[in-house]
Amino acid sequence: MYLNYKSALYLLVTSLVFCNPAFSQDDSEKQIRSQYHAAAQKDGNTNAGKLVFQSEKAACKKCHEIGGKSKLAGPDLAVIGDKYTRDQLIQQVLEPSARLHPDYASQIVITSDGLTITGVLRQQSDKELQLIDAEGKLIKIDLDDVEERKRSSISLMPSDIYKNVTAAQFTDLIEYLTSLKQTEGDAY
Repeated sequence: MYLNYKSALYLLVTSLVFCNPAFSQDDSEKQIRSQYHAAAQKDGNTNAGKLVFQSEKAACKKCHEIGGKSKLAGPDLAVIGDKYTRDQLIQQVLEPSARLHPDYASQIVITSDGLTITGVLRQQSDKELQLIDAEGKLIKIDLDDVEERKRSSISLMPSDIYKNVTAAQFTDLIEYLTSLKQTEGDAY
């Protein structure tokens, strides 16, 4: 294998940066989030953003609807553009655990047979607990099987969207989310 000058330089710099104990994974992730945040400050394409939202890569639709009737793990985003500024939306998508609404806080349940289940509470009766997991699946647990249950401060929403979408796709996604506003005559 032969390397040209640019490739060799790239390999040298990356190995120095990523093998350097002073450069942690957290620093790398902060830098990437910062780049995505900066990119999303610019205007994107609403239609392309809708496609990102609907894509399997971004996985938004597993937990969010736009004006739907289903109760999923995350909130309905039909009027999210009215509720948050662009900057707040960027922050919420890049760091979903930073400001976690109590209605969408995860529950961690440990069953009597040692199984750990994490999800957002959908419903509870005197016999059963229903959680929606990160894949959007409904999980039913008999209350008699619950050994321990606690609220998590970590959102089910992944904080690493940058691993699945490009900065340009993220910009388009934010543009789409900012466009989701209440139209005249609609009630939410």
